[in-house]
Parts: sequence; structure tokens; C-alpha cells
Amino acid sequence: MKSEQVINKLISLTEGDLRMSINTLQTCASFSKENGLSEEDVESVSGIVPRKAILMITTVVGTRGATYSDIQRVAEDLIFEGYDCQQLLH
Repeated sequence: MKSEQVINKLISLTEGDLRMSINTLQTCASFSKENGLSEEDVESVSGIVPRKAILMITTVVGTRGATYSDIQRVAEDLIFEGYDCQQLLH
């Protein structure tokens, strides 16, 4: 069930914080489409670094011969997208 997956994602991202969950849901609802909320909507509103960005980072870091400049460019791209690079350390 889609709504169950959305609720589980919300609980996971907010670490069970009811107030944060309500705020996230309210923000999602203001941007929601007619077909309801998705896990991606919740992730987007919460500001977490998306899985595709994490895969990009691991690809660059895991590449043999990757330089500091390569890693810095990826970090800057994340910052320009509005994500917090420190979040990756948690």
C-alpha cells in the first residue's frame, strides 16, 4: 500500500518526532499533486540527500585515480542543489 510506505518513510526521516512529522506532512500537502503523496515527495520536502546523489558520490570516490578536485566538485554540486554535505556523515 502506497500510503503505508509514505508513512514509514516519514517516520524514518523524522525519527518518530511527531511535531516534525506533522510539519513535513503539512509542507508536502501544500505541494501535493492530485494523486496523493509519494515517498519522493516526503524526501524532497525533508531535504535529505537523495539516493541518486549518494550513488554519484560513491562512484566518484570509488573511482581509481579520483582527485581531491573531483570530490570537491561533487560536494559543490550538492551544495548548489541545496543539500547539506554534513548530512552524509550521519
